[in-house]
Amino acid sequence: TAVADSYAAMQDMPLVVAAPGVLGNDTDPENDPLTADLVTPPTHGTLHLQLDGGFTYTPTVGYNGADSFTYRAYDAQAYSPPVTVQLMVTAVSTDTYIYLPVLRRP
Repeated sequence: TAVADSYAAMQDMPLVVAAPGVLGNDTDPENDPLTADLVTPPTHGTLHLQLDGGFTYTPTVGYNGADSFTYRAYDAQAYSPPVTVQLMVTAVSTDTYIYLPVLRRP
């Protein structure tokens, strides 16, 4: 059984999730090993989903906001129904700060 997941990413930065990644909360009644199968890729970035559930998501340059992809778990006999992984891409501040010393007269 595949279970939905959610992750947070930073704008213009790849999100790298190690195995078991999306499969970490998925189960199989017979305890068979599971692999991840991509169903629908994200709209606002690129995704490299590994069979072991780990993945790298890279948001489109300058994008911040919600994104998602859909995968299903496979136990070498059957696929689970597809589930959605929610991705929230947070904006990075581009403000520049200049710190100047304060001079005091005696």
